[in-house]
Amino acid sequence: MNIARDERDTSTEVHYGPGQRPSTRPERSRTIVIAVAVLGSLLLVAGCGVTVWRYFHGRDADAGANRTTPSTTKPSHNVDAAKVEAVLREHDYSCYETMTEPSVVRSCYHTANDGAQLAVRIQAGPGGETVKVAIKGWQSGFAPAQPRGNLTEPSTQIVTAISQVLLGNEATKVLKIEDGGTQRGASAVWGTVQFGLFPEGAFATFVKAGSKPLTGAYPLPVPSAEVMRRLGEEGFSCEVGFRRHCDKEIDGTSISAAIRKNEVSLTIWGAHPLTDALLRAQVEMAIGQLVSGADRSAATSWAHSNLNPDLGVVQGDAGGLHIEIAREVFLTSGREAAKITLQSAQPGFSP
Repeated sequence: MNIARDERDTSTEVHYGPGQRPSTRPERSRTIVIAVAVLGSLLLVAGCGVTVWRYFHGRDADAGANRTTPSTTKPSHNVDAAKVEAVLREHDYSCYETMTEPSVVRSCYHTANDGAQLAVRIQAGPGGETVKVAIKGWQSGFAPAQPRGNLTEPSTQIVTAISQVLLGNEATKVLKIEDGGTQRGASAVWGTVQFGLFPEGAFATFVKAGSKPLTGAYPLPVPSAEVMRRLGEEGFSCEVGFRRHCDKEIDGTSISAAIRKNEVSLTIWGAHPLTDALLRAQVEMAIGQLVSGADRSAATSWAHSNLNPDLGVVQGDAGGLHIEIAREVFLTSGREAAKITLQSAQPGFSP
């Protein structure tokens, strides 16, 4: 308004020469002056707005943001599955290629010093990006009343490490994974997570937003009825009741087989020590009921190399099978137990 006032005052000092006459419409000049003033004010405000926008978005550019306009670019939330596997290897997990079709699945296994068992399966998408990660932890041991292993520390450690890779540090802090206990879940930019971490067992599932991950478990390559028939040919006595079960005895050593839709387990009880020759023969026999050819050779070779696990239990995938070998000595009775568990190496995400 000061600008308008100055222009108006100046106009009153104009002197007209001969033949000139002042305007007969003084209100028109005054209206034009006011309009010019208002327009100038609007341009000033607009200029300030552009300056503020450039200031904040200029700071993003200085920080390394690769964007053309704020509304047209989206950050990538893909996380390479190899990064998740690398984290697991850093925590002393042994990793294997579990399946290649219809998706690539890598499985990693770990035995804690006290016997706690953890399995992690990683499903990758077409570009190698992480689609799903499933974690399961359980206690080992032959006597149900004396389970081995506390899952609290190892499961919390690995769930936190994977969450940091997939969800980021800030989202991981919000989850408070270290509190364990009650089952809970949350969503983040990458996707969702659900977990429950307890001393006697643990689980966690990470799923990328918008993906369609694998689910369920795969059956054994040979039907359970056929497995029982083959075990009968090996001298086992089999019966079908509440479960499918086969038994036989060799020189005072009892061998018991339990057959399920997606698992065959062979438990061997005998005087300590159980010889490697005895175990090797029984492992070969059990694997031979399920796979043949190159798969049988690969699975048998892996089992032979792991007959004496350092921490009492070992897991791995070979020849299309998931194999677990466990051994335990009972000093009070002078006996030893060994257990060989065979599953399909395509267990989906029910480890």
